[in-house]
Amino acid sequence: MDHRVPPDEPARQGLSPDGEPASPPAGDSAPPPDAVGTVGEPFALPLPAGAATGAEWRLELPDGLRAAGETGASVSETADPSGATATSATGIPGAPVDSLPLVVADAEGAYRVVAHLIRPWDRTVLRTVTLSVAVR
Repeated sequence: MDHRVPPDEPARQGLSPDGEPASPPAGDSAPPPDAVGTVGEPFALPLPAGAATGAEWRLELPDGLRAAGETGASVSETADPSGATATSATGIPGAPVDSLPLVVADAEGAYRVVAHLIRPWDRTVLRTVTLSVAVR
């Protein structure tokens, strides 16, 4: 049985002939970044809310990005004209709203940030998210 890869196989797998990720065809545009920031100014990373069980987001920051705290977002109720209350952040009473991690960029560029939702007491990773970040 012949186990050689046909010449067009790497292209069908999204790879160049040397096995590297292929460039998108001309005319195709890359998806927009998950977050956009300005050099030297803190900006939030849009991570999904974690469970209300004490899990925390831990970031793997590439060179050029550094941690700058958290947004301090919290759930707060406001009354609308009808007298009903709603959560200001989501419009859903009781919906969890986590603070979002802030980062600062030291240089312009495109970055990839890997975030792990973990239980800090036993270091169990519950979820991993990769974000693309553009800094101008």
